Amino acid sequence: MDGAYDPIDSYLPLGCMKTVALLGTNGRIDWLCVPRFDSPSVFAGILDRNQGGHFTVAVDSIFSCRSTYVADTNIVETVFESDNAVVKVSDFMCSADQAMAPIYLVRKIECLSGEESMRLIYSPRPNYARQLPRFYLEREGLVRITLPEGELYLEAIGWQLSESSNDLLGTKRIHQGEVAWLVLEWVRAGEQFARPDWQSLYEQTRVFWQNWIGKISYRGAYSDVIRRSALVLKLLTYKPTGAIVAAGTTSLPEVIGGSRNWDYRYCWLRDSSLALDSMFSLGFYDEGHKYFHWLWETHAKQKRDFQIMYRIDGGKDIEEYELPHLDGYKSSRPVRVGNAAAKQLQLDIYGELIEAAYVYRSHGFMLDMVEKELVRYMLDEVISKWRLPDNGIWEVRAGTKHYVYSKLMCWCALDRGIKLATDLGVEDKIDAYAAVRNEIAESIYKYGWNEEKGAFTQYFGSNALDASVLVMPQIGFTKADDPKFVSTVEAIQKELVENGMVYRYKGEDGLEGAEGTFTLCTFWLVSALCLMGRESQAVEIFEATIKRAAQHLIFSEEFDPKTNEALGNYPQAFTHIALISAALDLQCMRAGRLTEPRRIQLKNEDYWRILSRPDT
Repeated sequence: MDGAYDPIDSYLPLGCMKTVALLGTNGRIDWLCVPRFDSPSVFAGILDRNQGGHFTVAVDSIFSCRSTYVADTNIVETVFESDNAVVKVSDFMCSADQAMAPIYLVRKIECLSGEESMRLIYSPRPNYARQLPRFYLEREGLVRITLPEGELYLEAIGWQLSESSNDLLGTKRIHQGEVAWLVLEWVRAGEQFARPDWQSLYEQTRVFWQNWIGKISYRGAYSDVIRRSALVLKLLTYKPTGAIVAAGTTSLPEVIGGSRNWDYRYCWLRDSSLALDSMFSLGFYDEGHKYFHWLWETHAKQKRDFQIMYRIDGGKDIEEYELPHLDGYKSSRPVRVGNAAAKQLQLDIYGELIEAAYVYRSHGFMLDMVEKELVRYMLDEVISKWRLPDNGIWEVRAGTKHYVYSKLMCWCALDRGIKLATDLGVEDKIDAYAAVRNEIAESIYKYGWNEEKGAFTQYFGSNALDASVLVMPQIGFTKADDPKFVSTVEAIQKELVENGMVYRYKGEDGLEGAEGTFTLCTFWLVSALCLMGRESQAVEIFEATIKRAAQHLIFSEEFDPKTNEALGNYPQAFTHIALISAALDLQCMRAGRLTEPRRIQLKNEDYWRILSRPDT
């Protein structure tokens, strides 16, 4: 059965900034949730090849095919070649701004030469395949099914349709120069199918993506990689609120056959400061503004009962449960919905959020009264809570510890609070903030440093390494040439790097089995090496990592370092955010201007000239 599954990174994401579909090989769509990222799935073939459901269109004879994105868009073209014909299928999604507006998944089929029979298999399995579909023929070529959150129509005008074993099958003969269409439309319950002009919709979608990415200000090295990463982040943005989901899927495994399978279709606060830095550094100010204000509006509504993650509408209900009827990707069980980590204590989020406010302010934008009040509250929370053990950045489920990364981000929160003191109206608290900030730093050097290991470790008193400490110079905690940091990097390279890729840690974490190397951490190593001035190492690791996603330049969360197989949820926002950050660091390093972290240079005009000039 395993051989029937497509590689995770062979899928091409389609999206409408409300949800994501995954198009695999041979014209098969294996993942779609509607109307939102976190809604129940309609197609989940990626999680169960036999029972999950799919939507496939292909030529009805032996063929070869290849899929690529239309330049600077999220439209995918798949070209099928048989002995009889060459047929191109263009797949795209689009929607209006309103949360409950119709959503379209459109498949345009063009016969470029010859003549061929096309084959359709429409196998919806609503509610995570817990329901079988009931097909209602509304009129010729228009079929409706009912979902938990609305109605889903399939328009297949001119196709010969028949029902078989809870699937809808179709055939259509297509000739050179002929165009056929297959369209899925989601609408709210009780609403009717609307039929715009599909060709006009295709053109509008193409122009939208090309105009949007055309606003990018970056012109340096690795522009093709950065542009695709930006398009991925836009796909993972929920248009009605501006929230960014961590990934488009749930339960894609961190190791094949393992149980580390989590739901990432929510918005993690941890991504906030790096996401803002990426958006603003690339010139996407509208997206940055919307995301930033969503973050703070969401927290203002929580009455200080904060979580580490939220639903894309700001909701807090992320209860975790299992779907035992699904086999999981390559039999990786269990398949999970929801995420229990939402209730964990993770002290680093205060640093991430206040750093986001600092990045926002450093770009010349003003904090409003509510945002200032929340920053002041968070600073007080750091002062009262920083000594507590927590679950840490990696959401360990084996109890709490004094994680070094959590302490680092508490230090960062107070450091940025001091820098923002005038804006916040807390000049009288600077000395108090500085005293606690210094106390945190002393504790990290005293308890987080392991002399025998010659490295900062994962948690106080530990000898285990953790790649999260690579951010130390990025946040300004230490200089990149500090002997203790240099020694830490070298220890991480010795113990946590395999085949050029970085494990986040290797210690006991209370879960069964192992995991792959963490691509985010690999890019963090690149940024650390840039600040250390180790250009050749940084370039070598960055370019080797990019080559692993050379097919589509789209990353999941992890890689198997032995087979280079992509692992984890896909596409993953934090990985692409770290990729952008590493690429910007490389550009600044090559220009000789990375003397301090980029986020501390935000007002430096030379920095902006470096990022906006063509690579030389």
